Amino acid sequence: MRRHHRTKRSAAPDTNFQLSYSTMFDPPPEVHAHFDTALADVRANLGAEHAMLIGGEEARADGQFESRSPIDTDIILGRFQEGSAADVDAAVTKARAAWPDWARTPWPRRVDTLLRAAQLIEASAFHLAAAVALEVGKSRVEALAEVRETVDMIRWYCREMQDNRGFVRELPKDPLPDCVSRNRSVLKGYGVWALIAPFNFPFALAGGPAAAALAAGNCVVRSVAYARAFWSNATLPKSSRIALPHRCAPFVSAIRPRRTIGWGRSSIAAPMGVSVASRPNCITTDK
Repeated sequence: MRRHHRTKRSAAPDTNFQLSYSTMFDPPPEVHAHFDTALADVRANLGAEHAMLIGGEEARADGQFESRSPIDTDIILGRFQEGSAADVDAAVTKARAAWPDWARTPWPRRVDTLLRAAQLIEASAFHLAAAVALEVGKSRVEALAEVRETVDMIRWYCREMQDNRGFVRELPKDPLPDCVSRNRSVLKGYGVWALIAPFNFPFALAGGPAAAALAAGNCVVRSVAYARAFWSNATLPKSSRIALPHRCAPFVSAIRPRRTIGWGRSSIAAPMGVSVASRPNCITTDK
């Protein structure tokens, strides 16, 4: 009978190791050490009240809600603003006003901005993963893998823009005699997109779709599944927030599910309207 022996890991730290969904099963000890340090930092700052971010300015609502950890419901992660339809209107209005300048920004500059955001997220990966683990109830390695996937998706969309030169393509001239024409296909932003991240992958399914929309020259109004505002609002360092123009990506805390006006309905009915990018089961309204 052949016996399989587990290979003993070298005592020397692997400085090139990157945790992902394919490498998360046996991370080196230093990964756990870094996570434990970040977790202690995050735990030390639990329970605070956090504002929404609309037009680059903090905004507060009439009501707040608590976000508690599913790991231990006695742990209050923070208190967040209970966004209303009026807050959605304000965020859409600000984003809509910012959209023309962002759309006119040359695509290489938009890509550079997003790559800088990815770099800042990567630098804060352990703190962000600790927040995701506490709020969603994931294991540390799954939380770290989700943050890593977010960075990878942002960089992938940027690489697609670079490899395709912004999706600006010269097309053949019209085959008509005595006709001089110049035809080309140009990728242009659509406007404002409402992005509602689900509860189970709140980081990856916010960062990835937002990066795609922003790279293409759109603005994004972000929200989260109800009571999943902690990772997005409380843990992102200020340096990562300034990587993107505030007006292009407002953040509105989630509206409580099954209210008369749900988030999706509010965003669609907002001034000049928006397009909604979310999974269908993430929008809940009264029937």
